[in-house]
Amino acid sequence: MKGSSSVLKGSGRAQYKPAPTSCSHHHQVGLGTSRRRDSTRPLETQQWKWWPSWHELQAHYLHELGFLASFTLAIGCLIFWVSGLLALPGIYNHLSQAVLWGLYWPAYLVGGTLFVVSSGLYIIESQEKWYRPAPHALGWWIGVWNMTGSVGWTLSAGYGFCTASWCSYQSALSLLWASLAFLIGSLLTWYEALGKYPMLTDKRLLG
Repeated sequence: MKGSSSVLKGSGRAQYKPAPTSCSHHHQVGLGTSRRRDSTRPLETQQWKWWPSWHELQAHYLHELGFLASFTLAIGCLIFWVSGLLALPGIYNHLSQAVLWGLYWPAYLVGGTLFVVSSGLYIIESQEKWYRPAPHALGWWIGVWNMTGSVGWTLSAGYGFCTASWCSYQSALSLLWASLAFLIGSLLTWYEALGKYPMLTDKRLLG
């Protein structure tokens, strides 16, 4: 995205701000949504708020794949948090089999499943057609790696309901490669975030 600059009076410093109309990022142009945004039209300025109104939710956000993916991910994290709490040292070693099968592993499994759904929505959002992969888009690879990690966590939870020794091994192994996939996805997300709003610096304004 290109940026515009102006000089602050009395300070000699240049002030920079992003120019959304020049951005070609897939989240900006709205790929994978019900309609593509017009990148040549200035975006309306809105104030940040934690929760939209019921009208905005029905008219806009429930039709946006990005919102649905993020909302699904948030619900999955809340459920998965239960397993994370029970896995703390001093707690997990004292859990009964009933608690493991009735609370720990179900929360693990449901959370992982919601992560799979969320990753799938992110993948579709980065595609121009829901059935056409977009390996040229960085956001698509982020979704793929997060999907891989989500599947691994779900498999790890599924093996938890088995008491055989090989199930414990496969559960730990799935958790290992799934965490590696999430690490790759996180690094790609970091790279994408740093390159989303590049600014152009006019050295004449800086003296």
